[in-house]
Amino acid sequence: MADVRRSQSVVGCLYQGKRSATIDTHTDEGRRQVANLIASSGKGGGIVLTNLPAAGWRSYEQLSKVRDDLIMVVITGTRDGGSAPHVQTSMQGS
Repeated sequence: MADVRRSQSVVGCLYQGKRSATIDTHTDEGRRQVANLIASSGKGGGIVLTNLPAAGWRSYEQLSKVRDDLIMVVITGTRDGGSAPHVQTSMQGS
């Protein structure tokens, strides 16, 4: 049995000083909100690192319509925690 206090302290350290939000990506408005966050200016804007499939509204093609200098890295792994079989990157050069 895992030590719950230890796992909570690790999570607490990982998220210390971070802000979070809940967005319903099953709605058009939620998807627009996520796209706007990705496309925002400033430090870290326009950079996407995800382990979700980059398909549909989450695809590079769709998100780059909101920000044309988008950098996207998709890292996938296996269900058992094994290493990723591949890394997919998408960038548009100028």
